[in-house]
Amino acid sequence: MASQRELLAVTDDELDAALAEDIESPRVPQMRPGARRVGGNRRLGTAAAVTGALALMGLAAYRMNSGGNTMADGGAGAGVKLDAEPCKGDKKKGGDGDPCRPPMDLFEGAAGAGKCAAAGEDCRDSRCCAEAGMQCYAQDDSRAECRAECVPGPDPVFGNGKAWSCEKLGERAAGEAPKCNVPGEDCTKSGCCSDAGLTCYEKIPGEWATCKASCTPGLDLFDSSPGEWTCKALGPAAPAAAGWVTEQCAPAGVDCRQKQCCSDPNHQCYMRDEYWGQCRSACDAETPFNGQKWGCETVGSRTPAAPPPKDAPAPAGAKLADWVATTCAKEGENCRKSGCCSDAGMQCYEKNRKEAYCRASCEPGPDLFGEDSDPWTCKAFGPRTPGSPKAAPGRNVSAWVAEECAAANKDCRKSGCCRDVGTACFTKNDGWATCLRDCTPGQNRSAFGDIDDKPWKCEQLGPRTPKPWMTPSFFCFNVIRTVGYEADLIRDQMYKGVGIFSCEEYAVFSNEPYKGLATQWYTPPGYIEKPQPLVTMHLGVGPDGPVDTIPFKSVYVGTSMDHTAGNTQLFLNVWEKVLESGKHKVTDWTIKLDPDAVMLARRVRSILSQYTGGGTYIVNCDKPGMAPMMFGSVEMFSKQAMVTFFERKDECLNSMGWKAWGEDYFMGHCLDFLGVQRTNQFTMVSDGVCKGVNCGDPNAAVFHPMKESNAWMSCLSQAEASG
Repeated sequence: MASQRELLAVTDDELDAALAEDIESPRVPQMRPGARRVGGNRRLGTAAAVTGALALMGLAAYRMNSGGNTMADGGAGAGVKLDAEPCKGDKKKGGDGDPCRPPMDLFEGAAGAGKCAAAGEDCRDSRCCAEAGMQCYAQDDSRAECRAECVPGPDPVFGNGKAWSCEKLGERAAGEAPKCNVPGEDCTKSGCCSDAGLTCYEKIPGEWATCKASCTPGLDLFDSSPGEWTCKALGPAAPAAAGWVTEQCAPAGVDCRQKQCCSDPNHQCYMRDEYWGQCRSACDAETPFNGQKWGCETVGSRTPAAPPPKDAPAPAGAKLADWVATTCAKEGENCRKSGCCSDAGMQCYEKNRKEAYCRASCEPGPDLFGEDSDPWTCKAFGPRTPGSPKAAPGRNVSAWVAEECAAANKDCRKSGCCRDVGTACFTKNDGWATCLRDCTPGQNRSAFGDIDDKPWKCEQLGPRTPKPWMTPSFFCFNVIRTVGYEADLIRDQMYKGVGIFSCEEYAVFSNEPYKGLATQWYTPPGYIEKPQPLVTMHLGVGPDGPVDTIPFKSVYVGTSMDHTAGNTQLFLNVWEKVLESGKHKVTDWTIKLDPDAVMLARRVRSILSQYTGGGTYIVNCDKPGMAPMMFGSVEMFSKQAMVTFFERKDECLNSMGWKAWGEDYFMGHCLDFLGVQRTNQFTMVSDGVCKGVNCGDPNAAVFHPMKESNAWMSCLSQAEASG
């Protein structure tokens, strides 16, 4: 028998001949790539030398059983007596049961210890890769990974931020590495996507799949074909930039040669020359940049583009498929069969087993504005059509509500609705439910007149009954800080249904104190502002249900030219949230009210009714010594004025030196610039910052400032008593 040394060292000619003659046979398992030369011999992986030797012994046994009488003269098996009837047994069986084929385990680890690594796995020990076309690359002594390619330097999508040496360990796996696809290409075979955040989703099994940010089984309104999608993910999402990239990598405008990576999405470090490199989205050696010619040699890897939001309805720039307009249901049509809606912002919701209709939203139970009291299941069919729904003007509940919905202190389980404004049907247990404004699960309501002290389940069985819609209608909002007195002041108003909560639509916007270093005029060199989290504050339950604030981005607020707050940019962020809400489109007026301003809604309604229908805003202060203007304690804009502002505000931003202005000064000057009519109403606001405040003034509808809750409520009572 040959010695271990003879088995471990095989000459190139012997092994090459063996590979050519036998290993390529489909009956013999392929040896893994990764064998490396040592001197004149080829050794089959240092960590698995013995295993490699056994593999060669298996090859010799295969030769003998294949009909050879002896092994190579003088070889390891010289003089061994061979089976007179080679290849006995079931030849169709194959594997370990096939005497003509050596056991598979003889070849395990022929190029390293254990099985070859899959893509993304550590391959330091195996030094080989399982997938076709993959190569084992080293990051450092502690990590190596199977990849199709490797760029020296930090990898923006890899977790630890360390640089990769990209040293090759072993041989590249035979075959061609799969090429990941882009949206619009079939990714059925690759199962992967090249764009960050996208996943290969299946439409037709084995026939078509493509890369998308998200996928909802059923119809895709942007697909050129109306067939349904299975939405089976054929692989993981393409990785986005790791968390360390923002802080560790070079920002735009600084030398990136040492960092070898870029903090901005879709940027690459390009070399101008040996003395300077900079992160850019693209580089053309033929086109000068900043007056200088660039070599455009790349350093490190490109940082992936920012992934699209998971809830994005479609890729940027995508258009609805042509078939949507003809196949999907229109307003008022039964959408149960098509499972889709043709109008923007609409979703197909089920009413019952036979009927489903397109609506912007749906709440299980009876529709208080519908023709009958039959309950809706509100099960959604198909996708929501992208876009904003048409503004729906306010309306009052149907006449049947007063007759069929439950009265106060009555059982509402059967009807699932309530007569009284601001209440909804809540369960105590399976045998009792009644109409309440608010209900906390597990609460003992004996203090509220309950007959026993047993806890309530508080499952809501239907919609909350809204307040009547008045004319002219108002969308009113407050802007508050999350720290300080304002939140408590708003809560007291909310519980009593006064202030903005007496309007048809309302909202409370909030922000955290600004923690950055930038001002409206200056940003420190190289400073990258960390995004502050948007924090929602729960205020309680208002007339229309639970009230949570809508957070907006904080910015630096300096001093304006008239020594008030230079807060225009802050309020521009608020106005963006107003635009997103769309509530300015469904009401006659939009009113921004300071939290410490007392508003008597019925007087405001009486005064503004004469100006409703036109494009105007209210100028409310004629303080001596200054030009009349709209003071910011209360700002009133007609629907048409709001539409003009949102459509053309960039004209103001691009032509005015607004950064040192207060937001009220900016809004007045912007609307004047855009040609919106000024309406002088100097008696409707009694403001201590303008000409003084008198809560007993029967002509005034707003009183300011009242920063303490008792003072605010006392002023409201005095105003109501004055007429």
